[in-house]
Amino acid sequence: MTIIGMRILVMKRMRIGIYVVSIFILFLYLPANSAEFCGWATSGACETDADCIKGGCSGQVCQAKSEEPVITTCEYSECYNSKAYGVDCGCVEGKCQWHMVVAQNTITKEDKNMQIKSSSFEDNEIIPRKYTCDGADVSPPLTWSKPPVGTKSIALICDDPDAPMGTWVHWVIYGLSPDTTSLPENVPSQKEVLKGAKQGINDFRKIGYGGPCPPKGPAHRYFFKVYALDIELNVPSGATKQDVEKAMKGHILTEGQLIGKYGR
Repeated sequence: MTIIGMRILVMKRMRIGIYVVSIFILFLYLPANSAEFCGWATSGACETDADCIKGGCSGQVCQAKSEEPVITTCEYSECYNSKAYGVDCGCVEGKCQWHMVVAQNTITKEDKNMQIKSSSFEDNEIIPRKYTCDGADVSPPLTWSKPPVGTKSIALICDDPDAPMGTWVHWVIYGLSPDTTSLPENVPSQKEVLKGAKQGINDFRKIGYGGPCPPKGPAHRYFFKVYALDIELNVPSGATKQDVEKAMKGHILTEGQLIGKYGR
C-alpha cells in the first residue's frame, strides 16, 4: 500500500471514530424523560404498543399510539416543552433541531423586532397637526405587534433627536400590561392611566404626552419606541426618560419604532 493510500485509510478510520464517539456522547447525556429514539439512532425497534414516527430532533421517535403526536414544527419553546426536547435541541427555522436549546422567552428571527404603527400617519411620514403643539396637542393612536413570550411589561418613549439643544423627550409611559398592544388617541396627562400604567415627565416639564413643537426650519423626526421587558419596572410615576432607560437596561426582550416627521 502506498503512503497516500495509508493516509486515506487513516483519515477514514478517524472520521468513523469521531462519528461513533459523537453519537455515544449525545445519547449518554439525554434526559431520563426524553422520548426513546429509533431509526438511525437505535436498532430501529420500539417497545410494545409504540410506533417509530417522524418528529423531534432525532428524525424519528418511539411513541405510544395513545399519546399525542411528536411535533415536527415548532414556535418559541415548543421543543423545550415537548418530548422532542433533547441535548441541545431547539426550534430553528420552524423545526426542532439539534445544537440550540430554546428557553421559554426565546425570540425567533421573525419576531426579533416589534412592529409599531399609527392609524394617523405612516412610518417616516408627516405627523398630523392635531398631535402637535400647533393643534390639539393630544397623543396619536398607536398599535404594535404581540410581544414575545416572557414579557412582563411594556414601555414606550417618544423623543426628537433633531432638537437644537439635543434629544428632546416628548413622552414616557411604562408599566403597561404585557398583553397591551395599543394606546388610544389622547391618553390623559395623568401620572397613572390605563389600568395602572405610569407616565413620566417630558422635557416640557409636564406629565404625559407633549406633541412636536420644533423651531422654524427643516422637519424634525419623532421616534415612537416601544419596548417589551422581562420585568415590571420598579419606577415611580413622574420619572424621567433616563430613569426609565436605566431600569430597562438588560431587560429588553425586543423593541420596535415608528418615525413621524413635523416641521414649521
